[in-house]
Amino acid sequence: MSGDSVALLAKVLARLRVGIPAQGISRRAFGLKLLVANAGRAGSAYRELPAALRAYLAGDQVPLLRLANEAQAGKYGNDAAEAAPVSQGLFVANTCPDWPHPFDLHASLSEQKRQLAAAYTSMRAAIAHAVVPFTSAEVVSIESWCLGWPAPTGPTPQTLGHNFPSVPTLVLEGGLDTVTAARGARSVAHEFPQSRYVQVPFVGHVAAPNDESGCAARIAAQFLAATGPLDTTCLARGVVPPEVGAFPTTFAQEAPVTASNHRQRSDLSANDRRTIAIARDAVADVMWRWAKLHEEDGHGLRGGTFESASPPGSTDLRVALNTIRWTTDTTVTGEIITYEADHSLDGVVDISTPAGRSHLEIHSPNALGPSTIEQITGTLNGREINTEVDAKLGL
Repeated sequence: MSGDSVALLAKVLARLRVGIPAQGISRRAFGLKLLVANAGRAGSAYRELPAALRAYLAGDQVPLLRLANEAQAGKYGNDAAEAAPVSQGLFVANTCPDWPHPFDLHASLSEQKRQLAAAYTSMRAAIAHAVVPFTSAEVVSIESWCLGWPAPTGPTPQTLGHNFPSVPTLVLEGGLDTVTAARGARSVAHEFPQSRYVQVPFVGHVAAPNDESGCAARIAAQFLAATGPLDTTCLARGVVPPEVGAFPTTFAQEAPVTASNHRQRSDLSANDRRTIAIARDAVADVMWRWAKLHEEDGHGLRGGTFESASPPGSTDLRVALNTIRWTTDTTVTGEIITYEADHSLDGVVDISTPAGRSHLEIHSPNALGPSTIEQITGTLNGREINTEVDAKLGL
């Protein structure tokens, strides 16, 4: 993430804690902690948090509160899409007997609560410096869903010891994974005598299916095929995902686009290029939430709605934009189509800004590419245009 994100977090947290007792927990600070802790699941924090923090400090709370609300709602990408078939009961039944706990499952419930409180106090003191700019109270919860759970009667992972099999083992991890930290993944790899630890840059949790470049999946497939030495050269071609530069509140605050490959027409005014930027950023914002957070329908940053519009049986995915407000004084309406065959994207949108009305067609050759371009054609305030811009999709 750009800039000193820790310093930005510290400034915002100081405001969120106003009026909260010294050992208390601000609900919004806790939501921000949840957002940072789960950044590796879908990447929204990496994409938007620095700009959202800067906006908050400038008096615009909307982008940061949206991110925090999404985190608290569990909108982490695939996890959200698969929420229906996930059994919380099965999850608890697996974790309570198997995971280590700061209390003894064989003890009475009252003793377990005493042990948990004591462990919380000890942990709070131990990690105080490690979780800055958050407080240990904001990071560590004293709650446990396993209090009173029946004690295991058979072997557990803790009682089996460190007898890991000597078999070829691949530990594949995303470099942006905040769920399984690198230290933990490396310690797991260390337990297997024939292990290989591979970190995939710029990818979050569950690397193979979430690496849009295909590099992680190719490494995993090659390992499973056991066809020879593992070829990891594709890791060097990782591309930094695009980051939202700013969240303008008005059209005048939108940064005018610049062209890729010097194709920008010289007669486009600053307002013309702002209009193009509004179209690009509004579309990218909606597509991120639709494609990465799996929102079938939702709301624009400052107003308007979007919804899936694909006809039954279609392999092409369509999203309708209904007066989406990227800024308070602009609207974007139209339809975006992504094609399953080649992951290209086409869109037709009508934009209304204080500078006028425009009708634009947008084409991206690969919406999944982190550094792809968009070709923008159509009518901009009454004039025909044809230009290319950085898409900032990062899907």
